[in-house]
Amino acid sequence: MDPLSVTGSIIAVLQAANTIISICCDYSAAVKGASWELPKVTKEVRSLRDVLELLAALAKRAENADPSAETTLLALKLLCESDAGPLAMCKAELESLKTNLEPPKWTGSVTSKRTALMQTLSWPLKEGETKKMLQNMERYKTTLNMALDIDQTAMTLEIHDMSRVIRVKTSELSEDFSTLKQAFSMAKLDDRLDRWLSAPDPSSNHNEACAKRLATTGNWFIQSSNFAKWKEDRNSLLWLHGIPGCGKTILCSTVIEDVLLSPLAVKKAVAYFYFDFRKTEDRHEGMMRSLISQLAAQCTNQPNPLESLYSSCGDGTRQPKVSDLRQTMQVLAQNFDDTFIIVDALDECKQREQLLGDIRTFVTWQSGGLHILVTSRREGDIKETLDPLLSEDQNINIQSEVVDGDICVYVGEILQTAHGLRRWRNKPLVQDEIEKALTENANGMFRWVVCQIDELKKCLNLPMLRKQLKSLPATLPQTYERILLNIDKNYSRYALRLLQWLTFSNRSLRLVDLVEIVAIDEEENPRFDPERRFPEPEEILLICSSLVTATEEDDDSWGGPYFHPEERRRVVKVKLAHFSVLEYLTSPQIMDGEAREYSVRDIDANVRIARDCLSYTLYFTEAIPKLAASGDDRPWSNFPLAEYAALQWANHARVGGQVDEEYMLDLIMELFKSEGDAFSSWCLSRFYSGSPLYFASKEGLLGLAKRLVTTGADINAHTRLSGNALAVASWYGRTGMVKLLLEMGADPNASKNGSAIYGASEAGHDAIVRLLLDTGAEVGLEKGLYYRSALHAAASHGHAGIVAMLISRGIDVNLDAGKRSKSENTALTLASLRGDYKVVQLLIEAGANTDSKKVALHLASREGHDEVVKLLLGAGVNLNQGWELASPLREAVRKGHVAIVKILLDAGADVNLGGSWNRGSFDDWLTLWRSREVLDLLAAAGAEIICEGKMIRSGEEMMKQLKDKIELEYAVDLNDVS
Repeated sequence: MDPLSVTGSIIAVLQAANTIISICCDYSAAVKGASWELPKVTKEVRSLRDVLELLAALAKRAENADPSAETTLLALKLLCESDAGPLAMCKAELESLKTNLEPPKWTGSVTSKRTALMQTLSWPLKEGETKKMLQNMERYKTTLNMALDIDQTAMTLEIHDMSRVIRVKTSELSEDFSTLKQAFSMAKLDDRLDRWLSAPDPSSNHNEACAKRLATTGNWFIQSSNFAKWKEDRNSLLWLHGIPGCGKTILCSTVIEDVLLSPLAVKKAVAYFYFDFRKTEDRHEGMMRSLISQLAAQCTNQPNPLESLYSSCGDGTRQPKVSDLRQTMQVLAQNFDDTFIIVDALDECKQREQLLGDIRTFVTWQSGGLHILVTSRREGDIKETLDPLLSEDQNINIQSEVVDGDICVYVGEILQTAHGLRRWRNKPLVQDEIEKALTENANGMFRWVVCQIDELKKCLNLPMLRKQLKSLPATLPQTYERILLNIDKNYSRYALRLLQWLTFSNRSLRLVDLVEIVAIDEEENPRFDPERRFPEPEEILLICSSLVTATEEDDDSWGGPYFHPEERRRVVKVKLAHFSVLEYLTSPQIMDGEAREYSVRDIDANVRIARDCLSYTLYFTEAIPKLAASGDDRPWSNFPLAEYAALQWANHARVGGQVDEEYMLDLIMELFKSEGDAFSSWCLSRFYSGSPLYFASKEGLLGLAKRLVTTGADINAHTRLSGNALAVASWYGRTGMVKLLLEMGADPNASKNGSAIYGASEAGHDAIVRLLLDTGAEVGLEKGLYYRSALHAAASHGHAGIVAMLISRGIDVNLDAGKRSKSENTALTLASLRGDYKVVQLLIEAGANTDSKKVALHLASREGHDEVVKLLLGAGVNLNQGWELASPLREAVRKGHVAIVKILLDAGADVNLGGSWNRGSFDDWLTLWRSREVLDLLAAAGAEIICEGKMIRSGEEMMKQLKDKIELEYAVDLNDVS
């Protein structure tokens, strides 16, 4: 018998065992008063299944083994040889048991009718039958275990012999390994592109989800025809949706692992993303960047589409538009035979409308092998978007009936492995009580089960346990309310503060951060006291129980000015355990219940966090200089929360608005009251240079700015590097602050390192530009950090509305930008460089001069902006006179822009302006050789390419001559050039 036959025999028995376990779980959930036999049967069949799974894995590995190896699974083969063998007898025993257990009229389908049918029945086996069956199962299991031991021993001896051969081959393999390592390195994104793209990394979410699932979790879906069809069909879409806490994220991780391991197309790519309410960067653009990063890393084609995107954005000098990201992702997807895109938790995206628009766009691509799978709750806007795109078998509701099997397995596993439940490990009847209570009441909610198990761990004796089991909360909100009400009153103040921070913090919090937070008490003096820290940090997690979760991740915090990057380490991060926790804490529902004191409201929480940050900052800014003076060379390491407190208190204060403003201002003024040690330390902690008023204006803190000005701050004072208060408020778009400063006497024309109108024009704040113009700001005379005027700043960033506004106020559109480079010398050239059609049109209509238009045409042709080229040609630029630079046609040819070459030739461009085409660099020749279409256009237009005294007149001949020229002059084999 070959290994494949052995594998098939074992799998057949394994399937029978799994069926019986499933039926037993159903009896456990449905049949009241089942006797001792049920847990015994379940346990024995599970034990047999464990042995069978080991044997199946061993047989599977043997499928690829050397057929000549006589010892491969020899004992196991003997067990499978005949119908009277132990494996066949075991299968027959299981099938007989299945027949006895299955209710009459049983169809095998997973519906509520199945449960209803079982509820009308009693346990069908007699005590004698059960004992005999259990004895047989134990005998078969022992025999199979012996076969496993024998085969493993034989294989060990075989491996010992093979190791000598392996040692001989090691030196040969090392060379292959070097080649493989080199290929792997090439597959990784260029660091330069990686830094520029700044794509979120979803692997931490994936690893966290994988750690929570069992081997069989989600098999009901992975083995379904719907999933198989999604993997096989071209351009397929699947939507998995279900109630909160039903295990969508865990199921998503199962899907990803299956697709990663599936031997599908030769050129397969897999990219995934987990939206996570706990991450501030989880926006739809972050998803796009992450998917692009993953696909680009798997793309072997040259040039890589991501490299092309980087080049089109000025070699990384500016960020791509969302439309550019979308186009790049489409091009990347077309590089593979099959592209799998898997996105979890659409409902947790902070920009859902844009995200759903992206998904609609993905579906229209028809890229051939694009497979998209998304998960979410069935919420109105998501349903409205996806339903029209899906057939019935692509729209999958994760119902409680299909999840119950996974929950049953999960509970069984937890009862055997959870440390907090070990007291019941030798009490099978008690374990059965727990399993039955949880599976009966779960209603398809994994999250509910997890919370109940955490509460059951606190039950130290049987009466406590049974009391808890009899009063299980029915829903997740009721579960969360009970957890909050069970918090010891001595810790309730800590609990509320921790929940406020975890809900509204602007970055993920580490366990060491929470230690600092609980040591803050603004009613005490000092407000922060190191002696209030918990000696055992992990004990903080006990306060909020199942509402929070802790995972080990990379430390991405900054760590202060004495931070050493090489010391970056793994840290424990603490987060709210589930999206439903955040929803409950911030919902009106909690206000109507007994746990209302734990309600977390936006304004209150942000005010609390701002106060805590200020209290902490006031302490460490005084303490750090003293520590440094005493010889501590790294005083910042004593204050893990210093970076967050210093950088974020203003953000939280701004969100908190006017609530309790006077107390907040007193704290801030305490920090700013003198520019001594406290203020200097605080500035250093944020690498910040400026006055308190400059800072208040930048952050939009109106009350603080008003108090500073009324107590003597110079409203027009300039910082050393960054202008004045009005300028920084204008650049950051603080409209209310700009109005306040102007009302209090700020000069709109005060200019040093950039005027207010320059900053607002560069950043694109139309309302502020209008406000400044209406209050006397002059245009055309201001000076900025990069350009001479607000017009140049607006044109270089594509702010058409501001360009139009400045033109209407009489600014000179031909004003020199003060740059040496002609490509940056006027507003028109700056706009043409970035291909901004609307801005170019406005400037032409406003009277841009001929020289400026000629340079603009040169730049637009070089950069590949077709529509701008047409616009400039329509404005009367002479293509064939006065070109000091290379002609637009030569620029378009050199860059391989076929469409623009055609536009220019159709407009009458002299193909030989500038002389023969026989001159050029290697890159120029290579670009020409690669584009047969460009060569055909040049040949048809009469381009002068002379070879050995002969004029070349056809694109085909040009291509041949170019190939010979390149290979001869540059010693390059073009057959090796992609």
